Amino acid sequence: MVLPSACESVRDPAACPRNGGNIHVHSEIPFITIRPRIKRPNSQSISPTPLEIRDAVFQELIRISPASNYLEELVTGAGGLLSRGLLERHATNYGALPRTKHERTSLAWILNDYVRTHFPEYAKSHSGAGVVGVPGFWQELSGVVHIWKPRNYLVPLLVIPYKDSNGLIQACQIRLHANDILSDDKRYCWLSSPLERHGTSSGTPIHFTRLIVQRLNDSKEHQLSTETNILYWNGPKGIDDALRAGVALRSLTISEWHATLRNEPLEEVNKFCREIGFKPSHS
Repeated sequence: MVLPSACESVRDPAACPRNGGNIHVHSEIPFITIRPRIKRPNSQSISPTPLEIRDAVFQELIRISPASNYLEELVTGAGGLLSRGLLERHATNYGALPRTKHERTSLAWILNDYVRTHFPEYAKSHSGAGVVGVPGFWQELSGVVHIWKPRNYLVPLLVIPYKDSNGLIQACQIRLHANDILSDDKRYCWLSSPLERHGTSSGTPIHFTRLIVQRLNDSKEHQLSTETNILYWNGPKGIDDALRAGVALRSLTISEWHATLRNEPLEEVNKFCREIGFKPSHS
């Protein structure tokens, strides 16, 4: 799967560690947040909101609940953002979800009011539940809205935004603390809620394929001879962590990367490429 590095996701060149500028492939991150033993999402799941609303909600989430609110746990402590080469001022580029489900429910209600105020027609179409349709949010039968899973954690969760070429947040990832990872959990997963009532999947992150296409188009437009390659490795998400752990990196061409895809990821990438007239197997 193709993912930009953290510095590319926040689109702030000053926030980039020394490894910025590559397209990274992280094989350990699932395309949707579904535990292996579960075969299908909730039958009452909702289609994603328009990108404009999704971006606005995620931007507001990061504004009112930035990682800097949890300085020791997510920024300055072991494994925090500073240890990954970022500066403390860059912590406001990342969001955070509180430890407890009660606190996250309060956050969900604040964001729900935000949508009702700024996107009233959309909120009315869901009986006032404006965050329904935003990946990661869901609504129980009583009408209460929530964000993320109905469980408590030991440490707040880091929220990592992923933006398209226009700077709009299309999806977010969650990073769990090592002490909060269950036996079938992964440290990084998409902020989504397909298994909950009126929840929404983040879907396959096709926007990363869009990033590849955009770079190829830029190369043609500016007559650049540099080939677009993809870094691939098995191991920690961050390239700095992978290098410190001695994990071997592979450089793949786009056609070589395309050949590694299987099943749903392959189908989704091929569908998107057909829509835009791009042939990754020939690149």
